[in-house]
This record gives sequence, structure tokens and C-alpha cells, in this order.
Amino acid sequence: MSRAEYPASLSFTMCHELAHSLAFAAEDEANFCAFLACEQSPSPILRYSGYYNAFVYCYNALHKADPAAAQTLWQACSEEVLHDCRVHVAYNQQYEGKVQDAAQKVNDTYLKAFHEEGVQSYGLVADYLIAHYLALETETGG
Repeated sequence: MSRAEYPASLSFTMCHELAHSLAFAAEDEANFCAFLACEQSPSPILRYSGYYNAFVYCYNALHKADPAAAQTLWQACSEEVLHDCRVHVAYNQQYEGKVQDAAQKVNDTYLKAFHEEGVQSYGLVADYLIAHYLALETETGG
């Protein structure tokens, strides 16, 4: 599912697709390239888009592993992030149903043809993001 249709993800999605054009075929790698491009941008809009999407991927991974910890994190979020998450959910809800299920299945089959984890490969970027964060923490001693 493309996130390009709501503002907080537009820049990230554009960077993700550009990563594909530069031969990063795997979805998790394209997502990480998009994050790095956004993170390094002088534009606050691009940086927010990168960090917002990183938050969504990491939050979803945390929610699978520890729903209570995810709930605590959710309660600590800024109103801007919560608003953008609500817009994201509302956008996706309008497409729920048989057509969305069919589109998801087609995309999943396409991704699996390239030896990926199917649509689950999009979320694998959380591992890269956490490793990147830990490396930065080590570099800065923080």
C-alpha cells in the first residue's frame, strides 16, 4: 500500500521509489535508503517524513513484540504525530475490502517472486533503523 496519498509520507515515498530506480530492489532496503535521504535533508518537511515513517515501522514492530510498551509509547507521542497516524489510518480504511485484499495479494506474490518476504518485507526496515540508531548512540556516546 502506497503511503504517498497523505502528506506525512509523501517525501518518504518519493525517496523510496527513487531508491528503487537506483537499484535498491528489496523493499526494506529501499525504505532504509528513503529514511537516510530524508534524515540528511536540509528540509524539515523531508526530515519529518523520514522520522515519521521510521516511527510507524518501529512502532508496528514494537506492537507485535510488546503491545503494552507500544501503548506507553503511543501515549507519549506528540499531537502532530498522532494526527498524522490518524490520517494514515483513515486513508487506509477507505480502501479496506475485497479490492484492497486482492491488490495486497498481487503485491505479495510479486514481491515473493523476488525472494522477499512478500508484503512483510516493508516492515523489515525496523531492524535497519534500530541498528542505525544504536550506531549513532555509540558514536556520540549517548
